[in-house]
Amino acid sequence: MAFCIHCGAKLPENTKFCPYCGKPISATAPAPEPQALAPTPLVQATPQPQPAPQYQPAPAPAKKKLPFLVRLFLVLLIIIIGLFLISVVWYLLEEVFQVL
Repeated sequence: MAFCIHCGAKLPENTKFCPYCGKPISATAPAPEPQALAPTPLVQATPQPQPAPQYQPAPAPAKKKLPFLVRLFLVLLIIIIGLFLISVVWYLLEEVFQVL
């Protein structure tokens, strides 16, 4: 049995092109002979202590900052509402003291 030298696929007998990769077969490589593996000695490995995983807390989500103009508008709105309430209270106090 021959093998393609380009893709390693098994080739049928007397073929000129590899049916898998399509490349021409000029010289076929013989089937590789299985090599005997030398027995490896059994060595008991001592388990190595693994460092404990260090967990880091997730970063806090970034606070969304309001744009400068929005903050300025809110401050001015609060000031205007405060002035309006002061003027209403002032007016009511004048009315009460005029009656007395």
